[in-house]
Amino acid sequence: MEIRRFFTANRVGDTFILDGEEFEHAVKVLRYKKGYILIVCDGSGDEYTCVIEDITKTEVVAKIQSVDKSTSESEVAITLYQCLPKGDKLDLIVQKAIELGVSRIVPLTSQNVSETKFNYARLCRVVREASKQCGRAILPTLTQLVDIEDVVFDEDVILFANERETITSLSSVKLPTAKSIAVVVGSEGGFTEEECQSIIDRGAISVSLGRRILRSETAGIVMTALATYLSGGLDI
Repeated sequence: MEIRRFFTANRVGDTFILDGEEFEHAVKVLRYKKGYILIVCDGSGDEYTCVIEDITKTEVVAKIQSVDKSTSESEVAITLYQCLPKGDKLDLIVQKAIELGVSRIVPLTSQNVSETKFNYARLCRVVREASKQCGRAILPTLTQLVDIEDVVFDEDVILFANERETITSLSSVKLPTAKSIAVVVGSEGGFTEEECQSIIDRGAISVSLGRRILRSETAGIVMTALATYLSGGLDI
């Protein structure tokens, strides 16, 4: 039987308590019972192998059997600043960004964003399920919606996917010494000229993704993958 993972910081002595959505997933969906083995992650980067000791009406009590340091987390913290695409495409972007190892996702609005639907609670569930699926040990942070003009970048390197860029390619940017990287991607309509200049004025490196214009969701995934690879976060 596949050993599933769960996220909780609710530790009591040598046991973890699963409640809320994690309880529902374990008991109501997976039909876990006493004696089942699972992996619990508490946000420290460690993975705890546990056995279910008790199940109440609202909680799973899992006793720690062993602990290992996770090898799934990147040493470079990558934040994806992604403008809202149309429809439910943000779900796909979030899923793939988490698989690629991002530590934070900041959904953006800008002058050319036409999408108005933003369901934070639903996206949090996407983050949790994607993190479980790909074996993450730390849940990436998802922020509320932010306007691009209100963003304060504090990363070592800020990479801005600019469709107007004709000189600097992403592959030409040196990233090996960076401990934190920001990846900035616009919506289907892109950023206005004023927004582009504002992003650059805040320290971003304007980069091209090639001779073809990529869709917003493609650009977000490609930029994240390349930034992760160039910074040494993809062991391929």
